[in-house]
Amino acid sequence: MFQMLDAIGKILSGSFLENPVLIVGTGRSGTSILLQALGEHARIVSADGESPFIPYVGALIHPFEYRHNREYHLESLATSKDYLYEQFRKLCFESAMGRYYGLRRFITHPAFLFKKKWTARFWCAKTFPNEVEAQGLAILYPNLKILYIYRNGCDVVYSRMKFRGMSHMEFEQQCSFWAKSVEKYAYLGCMEQALSVRQEDLASHPDEVFSSVQSFIGVDYEAGPTRFAQTSLIHSLGNRTETDVDVQDVLVNRPRGYTTWTSEQKKTFTDLCSEGMKKLGYEIPF
Repeated sequence: MFQMLDAIGKILSGSFLENPVLIVGTGRSGTSILLQALGEHARIVSADGESPFIPYVGALIHPFEYRHNREYHLESLATSKDYLYEQFRKLCFESAMGRYYGLRRFITHPAFLFKKKWTARFWCAKTFPNEVEAQGLAILYPNLKILYIYRNGCDVVYSRMKFRGMSHMEFEQQCSFWAKSVEKYAYLGCMEQALSVRQEDLASHPDEVFSSVQSFIGVDYEAGPTRFAQTSLIHSLGNRTETDVDVQDVLVNRPRGYTTWTSEQKKTFTDLCSEGMKKLGYEIPF
């Protein structure tokens, strides 16, 4: 029974199983809107939520590809490396899409069965690999694409302070977390499989951004992702997701959060985040 379900799921996902598009970035930087918007494209199937397991699989590749004693690891396998990597790819996919190659998810989404089953060529998930993990994933998936979305640190810290699940962290911790994430993902600026996206550009010029993103992924341009980004606020400042709104108008008229910070908080941000702001091309506005 399980083998049959596996076989059905593999058939349904076969056209895009080995072509992941990974959304990478610090929380509150636009990762969710980018993920969900790309799911509006006929050739892209997006996972729900986050997929933190995927980087661990990337780390497992290193003993077989990069270590000085790689031959030992290969010779110790009681199976072939190709078979092992096939299982790794299945684990990555199922951690994002569900058991049996995402079968339940697919059969409960009529839009997939009646349309995307025949058009999808990529799957998309939000995850957080470091450089070593990303190198492993690039070996595992020769067609790997990574989209790194980043945002002004002032806005990220303010948003994280308001967002349930992150608001328990002290202000200094929020600043430190953002600064460390800039260092963590710096490698993506030099990785040929990666494209960097500025959140502010996505908010103000979504059509241009998605045109560039779709070209990078290797799919024909479609307007669906742009329409979604223009009308959807995902978990806006800790509130529920809003749809059918003018996102650009909301963001333009929203007061900047850092104006409420104390002098001490501004100093803390400057001390911890000035280097990260500089690296990403932002100026500290105070």
